Amino acid sequence: MSTSNISATPGRPAYPRVVSVVNLKGGVGKTTLCVNLAYGLAYFKNKRVLLVDLDPQANATQYLISQYTYQKLYLADPPTKFTVVEVYDEFNQSNRVNSAPPKDPQRYIQRIYKGDPGYLDLVASKLELSLLAFEGGQVHKNNQVRWLIESVAKQYDIVLIDCPPTVSRMLMGGFDASEYVLVPMKPEFLSTIGLPLLHRIITKTYSEDIGKRAKWMNPDLSVIGIIYTMFNSQLVMTKESLAEIQREATRLNYPIFNAYMSNSTKFAWSSKRTLPIFRTEPSSQYALEMEQIVTEFLARLPQAPGGAL
Repeated sequence: MSTSNISATPGRPAYPRVVSVVNLKGGVGKTTLCVNLAYGLAYFKNKRVLLVDLDPQANATQYLISQYTYQKLYLADPPTKFTVVEVYDEFNQSNRVNSAPPKDPQRYIQRIYKGDPGYLDLVASKLELSLLAFEGGQVHKNNQVRWLIESVAKQYDIVLIDCPPTVSRMLMGGFDASEYVLVPMKPEFLSTIGLPLLHRIITKTYSEDIGKRAKWMNPDLSVIGIIYTMFNSQLVMTKESLAEIQREATRLNYPIFNAYMSNSTKFAWSSKRTLPIFRTEPSSQYALEMEQIVTEFLARLPQAPGGAL
């Protein structure tokens, strides 16, 4: 698959493949998967990748940026870089009619990894993001994230959005910007508890209210698959939960990835080094698993109009 600029078709501007990574149940390894997948797409497959941290907990940001670097870039006076919170602020203050692009989109983008030719960039988050849901006016639009992505679309092949594990304005903003959804699931007791609600949100919002999405985007969000995370085949509970997940996935017509991410404390150690597992433990089974997930993700992700990814 090509890493050249995305080919636009009539009525569709250049726009990368945008995927929301979400599970409405917390503690399933969502951010660990999202970060390693985004990094792996650039590292293994030379893709130009943007990771948008849309979770107020900012775990993806903390995974990829050290505290020292975060304070230097985002907490200085004035800051060198802005977070997704400032995306909302700029949209609300200067772009109420949604006609002008951000003044300087690069203020929001921090380079994390540079390969040849692939790279990984980050739009960071912070805790103040959680306060936006309580503010009035234009903050209650859902298209702020898409507004930013559209302004930098030609720079990227794939955008991953690490969404919050709650039904919120942030989640709807991620969905508005996305064409696809990826669902990490830890095989455990009550693992499928959030699936029916997630399915309801996707189908009700984006099949009955298509008019709010850009005409050139997919009219419906598509779930490209469920990925097992924190997988431990030795547990009886895992085996029982797999059957439950498979039944629910079949009912909802959600495919399940063959590749999976095992449970290991090594992921926590890799996050402390602000690196993915395949760079801290390159010879481990976990590194191999992530490479397999990256490969299968690309195989399952539909190509952009014109045939390029």
